[in-house]
Amino acid sequence: RGRRGGGPVSRFCIASLNAALEEAKAAGLTEAELAMARELVGEEEAKAPARSALEHASGYGDAAGLEEAVRWGAAAGLPEDELQEWRQRFAAHIALEQAL
Repeated sequence: RGRRGGGPVSRFCIASLNAALEEAKAAGLTEAELAMARELVGEEEAKAPARSALEHASGYGDAAGLEEAVRWGAAAGLPEDELQEWRQRFAAHIALEQAL
């Protein structure tokens, strides 16, 4: 499951990326190297709200909310495998509810 480990990239992870960026700056990395790191942090920050929406919709079994969150996640640049994992998780939740 890679970096997700069962859950989305957390605010803590973004904070860690920002801290690493500051350490890299203090260590004397070039502006070009720092720009690449800032871009990565920015990409993860842009994806975080979409991941939160996916987690929220999945937790509440909200089909319409999940589909909206998946569209938002795709627009935010979440990888298709991550979006598919959320779809599968939600489908399993619905199947379990129907079985009960």
